Amino acid sequence: MINFTYTESSTCYARRMEFLIISRFMAEGFKCFQTVADDDGTDYAIKSKSGNFYELQIKARKLNTGETGICKKGSGRFQVKNPVNRPNYYYIFFVEQINTMWCMSAQEYLQLCSRHKSGKNMNQTSL
Repeated sequence: MINFTYTESSTCYARRMEFLIISRFMAEGFKCFQTVADDDGTDYAIKSKSGNFYELQIKARKLNTGETGICKKGSGRFQVKNPVNRPNYYYIFFVEQINTMWCMSAQEYLQLCSRHKSGKNMNQTSL
C-alpha cells in the first residue's frame, strides 16, 4: 500500500501559493509572466488590460504549522529582507488561514513596515 502522507517543504508551499495567487490575477484578465530568477525581488510581472505593467513579490502564510496548529511566525506577520521602492512594484500578502489577500505598493509598504535596527536581522523589515 502506498503511503500518501506528504510533508510540504517551505519552497513547495511558496510556489503553490504563487500559482494560486497568479491564477486569480489571470481570472481577472491580467497577463502574467514568471521571472526566470528571483534576484531582483520580483516573482512575477503582470500586464493589465489597459497595458500597464506591474512587478509583484508574493508573500504567503501557511494555514497551520507545528503541533499547536498555529503559524509560528504569526499568520499576519510578513518579512521582507531587502525592500525596494520602485514605480509599479507591489507586494501581495496572502493569509491562507482566512483566505485573504491584499496588495500594497512598495512605497506604502515602506511607510508602514517596521525595520530591525540591530542584530542578525538588521535592516530587514516586517509588517
